[in-house]
Amino acid sequence: MKLLVIFIVHAICIPCFSFDVPGKDLPLTLDYYKSTCPTVFDVVKKEMECIVKEDPRNAAILIRLHFHDCFVQGCDGSVLLEETETFQGEKKASPNINSLKGYKIVDRIKNIIESECPGVVSCADLLTISARDATILVGGPYWDVPVGRKDSKTAGYEFATSNIPTPEEGLISIISKFHNQGLSVEDMVALSGAHTIGKAQCRNFRSRIYEDFHVTSALNPVSETYLASLREICPASSGEGGSNVTAMDNVTRISLTTRSTTR
Repeated sequence: MKLLVIFIVHAICIPCFSFDVPGKDLPLTLDYYKSTCPTVFDVVKKEMECIVKEDPRNAAILIRLHFHDCFVQGCDGSVLLEETETFQGEKKASPNINSLKGYKIVDRIKNIIESECPGVVSCADLLTISARDATILVGGPYWDVPVGRKDSKTAGYEFATSNIPTPEEGLISIISKFHNQGLSVEDMVALSGAHTIGKAQCRNFRSRIYEDFHVTSALNPVSETYLASLREICPASSGEGGSNVTAMDNVTRISLTTRSTTR
């Protein structure tokens, strides 16, 4: 996982599904699509530039979608699978339902890739590349993305419910969940930096602003003003305004904070 103007309209929508390759799975490599889809990185990059230009929040949406995919049963695209009468997907798991977005963005990029290289690039790779490019477009670091992932035909509803950290969770529990994925405390802190972009729903920070805000924040006029603005957006009653949103980071709303700052 270690991690507009232009609109493209398609006559049909090609959803993400699994492409099978006979034989043993090959290791991930940077040149996996060199002969079968050599333009994949350029195509994804160009489309992500358009998508983030249309709405900067789309960068956070793609990064979060990728994280929720990888934290369940690996970066295998299982989060994208649709639920049917006989198949339980991950979209309705508690961390995802009415919260996780970006599925249509993935379909949009997938359609373009399919027009270039039909039946070649997996949705798991597409989502992974898109999340990397989204990170760069909002000021985050570059990293190479080895490719060759296979799309999953199974989903992990129970794992999505239990593995993904929640807003109410304590530090020790969150560290444990990252450790279970083979990630260190340092990895956890770095990946948590994704929360310096995007928006949060009131239901996910209500307890913070009506319970322990004063305990864990310095008492100063800036904190008090910010707290008052959050309470205007998010009423105390659990039956009101749960889907109201505000910026995760009130200072750097559309750019990743990649170093520690004093505020």
